[in-house]
Amino acid sequence: MIQSERIKIYNSFSFDENGEYVLYWMQSAQRIKNNHALELSIQLANKYNLPLLVCFIVMEKYPGANRRHYEFMLEGIDDLKMGLNEMGISFTVHVGDVQTLIVDLSHRASLVVFDDSITRQLKQLKDDVGQRIQKQVFTVETNVIVPIETAYPKEAYAAYAIRKALQRQAAYFAVGFEPSKLKNKAKIENIPVSVQLESVFETKLSHLEDLPGIKLIKGGEREALKRLYSYVENELEHYDSFSNHPEKDATSHLSAYIHFGQLSPITVYEEVMKSGKNAAGLIEQLFIRRELAYNFVHYNPDYDLDLIKILPDWANKELDRHRIDERPYEYSLDTLEQGQTHDSYWNAAQKETVLTGFMHGTMRMYWGKKVIEWSKTPEEAFKILLYLNDKYQLDGRDPNGYAGIAWCFGKHDRPFSERAIFGKVRYMNAEGLKRKYRIENYVEKIKTLEDQS
Repeated sequence: MIQSERIKIYNSFSFDENGEYVLYWMQSAQRIKNNHALELSIQLANKYNLPLLVCFIVMEKYPGANRRHYEFMLEGIDDLKMGLNEMGISFTVHVGDVQTLIVDLSHRASLVVFDDSITRQLKQLKDDVGQRIQKQVFTVETNVIVPIETAYPKEAYAAYAIRKALQRQAAYFAVGFEPSKLKNKAKIENIPVSVQLESVFETKLSHLEDLPGIKLIKGGEREALKRLYSYVENELEHYDSFSNHPEKDATSHLSAYIHFGQLSPITVYEEVMKSGKNAAGLIEQLFIRRELAYNFVHYNPDYDLDLIKILPDWANKELDRHRIDERPYEYSLDTLEQGQTHDSYWNAAQKETVLTGFMHGTMRMYWGKKVIEWSKTPEEAFKILLYLNDKYQLDGRDPNGYAGIAWCFGKHDRPFSERAIFGKVRYMNAEGLKRKYRIENYVEKIKTLEDQS
């Protein structure tokens, strides 16, 4: 089911009757199940009795990305290739300049479909490509449950501002579907030959930085669904009780799959709701908090550029008022990156993300707060957190990450008791971790991972 609110017609061109196929440029929705852009492409191909060509472009240099990110993504693309082939859909993968490749493929198309993007790099890229394509272009918003502008018409101050609107629209938008059958079986002649994925790191991507560590999860839609179904059946009931505990493994580990578009949030939402288990906390994170993050990035273009422009006035005033406060410790980026501070809990969190591409949510908050405390200025802390998050997290370069970092400085939050450096911005300390959790067990868990790497 595709709600009309998800679809936008990008330009004023009309259907080209001389085209050979419908072209779907797949980039941010790297999946088959609950992919509204793929569904629209199939429907249009059937309507006009044309074959469908799905194209994915591997960008050689994506800001903040390294071999860890590319490997996870390409595992998904390899998986996707098999799934589309089983559906009789032509799929081609290329490495190189997106604008040139997509524009060239569009010359033979009757119309073009994009899946929508929200972060600056991909959004600008799709705008640039769209302006060069002389064919009708549809964009489809498929990576959120409720389309952003439909959910809320402006930047939301906090979760409470957007929660009721999202909940009210969930029944209409959170409707899953399997892809339609492609009725037309015509073959497309002379498709550009796809890159060989098994050798792409040697032939095209040898320049990427390779991070040491341990591989916890494999990329791909099939892996994502397998993990989701297992988690809902065996572990979901413990989420609300234990997901905040860093020493326990009660989280779903689905965020990377959702970030790369290998798993739709609608799929997760439906499975959780269908289970009948009490998982209000997971729904809050998956639905309310995630879509609040998308609202933030969509409406605030400075989300990763200018700390002052993204924070509420009260937070800016508090941080500025305490700008000259003495810092108990000041650490360089290199020291932080190596996880060599005086704080064993913080070091464990940093080492977890370096080793695995994952950091427990509670520790992610503590991690961010401490970098503020240990940096010369809030602006310096903001830059450090963006760099470390985007480089090491498998789900880095994502609205959730940008909103989470901004939250550490007071975004989407409220004033608390006065503290040095933070003023009335929420503060976290090691004593709180000791009081609430068996935090030493978390440190030991990371030490074991470090020994194995």
